[in-house]
Amino acid sequence: MAYRQIRISQISGYCGEKVEELVKESGVMLRNRLEELSPTGKVNGGTFKSNWQPPVYVDKGLTARVVNNTQNYAEVITYGINKPPSWRNQFRSRFGLPEGWPTLLAGKDVQNAIPSMWNRIVSKP
Repeated sequence: MAYRQIRISQISGYCGEKVEELVKESGVMLRNRLEELSPTGKVNGGTFKSNWQPPVYVDKGLTARVVNNTQNYAEVITYGINKPPSWRNQFRSRFGLPEGWPTLLAGKDVQNAIPSMWNRIVSKP
């Protein structure tokens, strides 16, 4: 394990830089994992899968947002929001994905990877 000596007055800057790096890395990992898990339909040729946007960092780099905002049906096939009447208020997936799969699958994968990312980031000189 690498050690770095810093003054107390430098702690906030040092930690802030490391947290920003963690958020950036985890945001990219989340986007990549969402793309991997996204269904590729036969009708549209994978436009949903290819339209995940790069992470947008807000709150001084402490929050990453990854969205698929170019498809009008993204909400319904990810979280079941605004279901059409033909779905009879039931979530449907031709690909075996559960309702809320971005959080349940991709989000959980990234969350599980954060401790090892953090260890690697803080051990850099």
